[in-house]
Amino acid sequence: MDTNWNDWQKTQQSIYEKFSTGQQTACTDGLCVDPTIQNKVGGYLVILTPALSIRMVLARIASDIGAYVPGTLTYATEQLHTTISDYLVTPHHNPGGTDDHDYILEQLHSAIDWWISDWRPACMYHAGVTFNQTTVIAQGYANKDFCTGAHHFVQDASKRLHPQLRMPWGSHVTMARFGTVQSAQDARRVQEICADYNAVLKGFNAYHPYVSIAVGYFTITQEQFNLTITKERVFV
Repeated sequence: MDTNWNDWQKTQQSIYEKFSTGQQTACTDGLCVDPTIQNKVGGYLVILTPALSIRMVLARIASDIGAYVPGTLTYATEQLHTTISDYLVTPHHNPGGTDDHDYILEQLHSAIDWWISDWRPACMYHAGVTFNQTTVIAQGYANKDFCTGAHHFVQDASKRLHPQLRMPWGSHVTMARFGTVQSAQDARRVQEICADYNAVLKGFNAYHPYVSIAVGYFTITQEQFNLTITKERVFV
């Protein structure tokens, strides 16, 4: 598992670096419509919930960005999460309307019941908010338990469902998605908002445990992120 852990950290860091480059591009060329919104993506999620104190700050940042940039889809406090895995996430997909919907949820519920019985809750700290031309995220750095737990969950769930589930690329939290084309000046204002709040987020640089794990399904439109939680286990 050590090699997997090291490789996973490298992948996460490389994507964070791409976000940094993407932020520079946005401040030069402007903001674009997030393909997730454009394609009205839907599917199933297995998620971890960060501490409420962190989610409240992230939601406030997202709200401020949304108030400045028209058409921005922002995530509310109760919707903010770190993804452990997803399933059948595809364009124009309404999971609740498929014949195998109940079966898929049943298998995902069973998988988290098995997983949580022998898993230490993961912890993470937030290293600040960043964005690229389409998306705003909080950069998270989870401990090894996150990667180990996700690996075991994906292994078990993939025995129950096909196609197989996938590992998360990182322990970030998606906060907002841009739904309209905007200018480089607007992107630079978003950069200023993030910089102001990142000073606040320095107070959360210690590791904080996740408070729960949940299974649900979602759809995304330009107007909203619809997340329906079907099972949640709170860590004690």
